[in-house]
Amino acid sequence: MPAGREQEARRFYGELLGIPEVSKPAELAERGGAWFEQGPLKVHLGVDGNFRPARKAHPAFRVREFSSLLARLRAAGVSVTEDEILPRVARAYVDDPFGNRVELIAAATRARLSFVVGASGVGKTSAVRCLEARAHERLRCFYFDAIGVPSSAVMDRDFGGPEAWQAHATRAWVDEMSKVASGSLALLDGQTRPSFVFAALADRDVDLNVVLLDCEREARERRVIERGQPELASPQMDSWAAYLRGQSDALLLPRIDTTELTVDGVADALERCLRISSAYDECSELMKLRTVEPNHEVPATSVGMLPVLVIHRDENFR
Repeated sequence: MPAGREQEARRFYGELLGIPEVSKPAELAERGGAWFEQGPLKVHLGVDGNFRPARKAHPAFRVREFSSLLARLRAAGVSVTEDEILPRVARAYVDDPFGNRVELIAAATRARLSFVVGASGVGKTSAVRCLEARAHERLRCFYFDAIGVPSSAVMDRDFGGPEAWQAHATRAWVDEMSKVASGSLALLDGQTRPSFVFAALADRDVDLNVVLLDCEREARERRVIERGQPELASPQMDSWAAYLRGQSDALLLPRIDTTELTVDGVADALERCLRISSAYDECSELMKLRTVEPNHEVPATSVGMLPVLVIHRDENFR
């Protein structure tokens, strides 16, 4: 980029594309330029005294909210050139403020299923209801107990025991949640084993998140007593909470400690953890680059914007 035009970079990459700016290391800051990063996506603009815009070689970003991003760019006066050469791939080209070519590729969208699990008293239902009240456009909330919890005798008779009923109910909820529109987030609050969730989704092509809410035993027991369910302040519930912590550790699931958090605070933490409030999601895995054929359709991932390295032949290459 040319010297002295950092504000234009912030407007384009930060405000329009939605990639947060990060501070450059102190040793590099005096050189000018700007860095923008989101998860595996890293755009580092350096100042070049002999700057020439890159008109052929360019970064390509896979974008989840493709149409809305193009509309936002056009509204800001950015020229957008849509390209239909590749079958089944929606893509467009724009220039950054310095004339560098940037490609935007629509990411295939899949249903996003998220499960908030935890023992009674950790704040699952209150937090999910708080999120539901915030009316996020693509969020649908479900509650495990809404289908009704049968008696122990019925569980034994019809399902072979409480554990088998829980597995059955988890599969039923997965079927219901999978009906949400592609690209939406279905969020279930419930007491179920994370292993049942993974088993129920083993043959489904969805983006999956399971988050454990946990808290100190004293806080959990105080909450269930205050809401009139003292029978849930029991050794059995302590064992269930410990079991879920064990599954969280074994399956490397994110865990939110709600001991000192308000309901809004837990909802805020879930928003960040489940990437509800951001159009551009962080990818939880390290980015891996591989070569693909020019007309190859890159499979969708959970990331909202992911860098793709594109190399074109340029007869006037310099």
